[in-house]
Amino acid sequence: MRNCISKEINALIIFSMLFLQACNYRTVQGSSKKPITEEEFNVFELNNNYESVREIVILNQCLQCHSAAAGNKGNLNLETYSNIKNNLNQIMFRVLEKKDMPENGLSESDYQLMKLWIDSGAPEKNNSNGVNKPINGPLDWAKIKNQILVKNCLDCHSGEKADGNLDLSNLDNFKLNLTKIFERTIVKQDMPPEPYSALTSNQRQALLKWISQGFPQ
Repeated sequence: MRNCISKEINALIIFSMLFLQACNYRTVQGSSKKPITEEEFNVFELNNNYESVREIVILNQCLQCHSAAAGNKGNLNLETYSNIKNNLNQIMFRVLEKKDMPENGLSESDYQLMKLWIDSGAPEKNNSNGVNKPINGPLDWAKIKNQILVKNCLDCHSGEKADGNLDLSNLDNFKLNLTKIFERTIVKQDMPPEPYSALTSNQRQALLKWISQGFPQ
């Protein structure tokens, strides 16, 4: 049993390292925009919700092409939150990475707001858990638990009555359920479910890095 778990962990570590490299590549490719200041970040954080993003960016930059009145150019309608969520990967690629939508790209301010919102899981409402601040310093179980699991998982997955009989409040349980956790949070990214915010890109990368380092305590 222990050997099987060890093999699974090794396989996931290899995959996670490759995943991190891919994330780093995308970050480099899309890093031409200058970093925002702490003051600017705080302003964007206040607008990190669908209604604000719609008012500031979607209405002015997107709906002149991607609405029923405009003929849903590219067979893409962005008039509702559900439509945007269903097409989030395409929006992320064209707006944040390729930067050819809208045609001349977003302004610096609009780009950074969209990036924060999408990196936070495109929340419908403001949620402090969704802010995509980096997790700095050495990673250990306490930091993973307090900065990721407590905020995103333990409301449902802790104690004797944990959802799905999955208690993630201790390290041994986490290790035993690593394959399931990895699939739902990193591959499918459907955990945590709505109305909770998805893990941010920084949280996913910190989790992957911690796993690849062998779960330091």
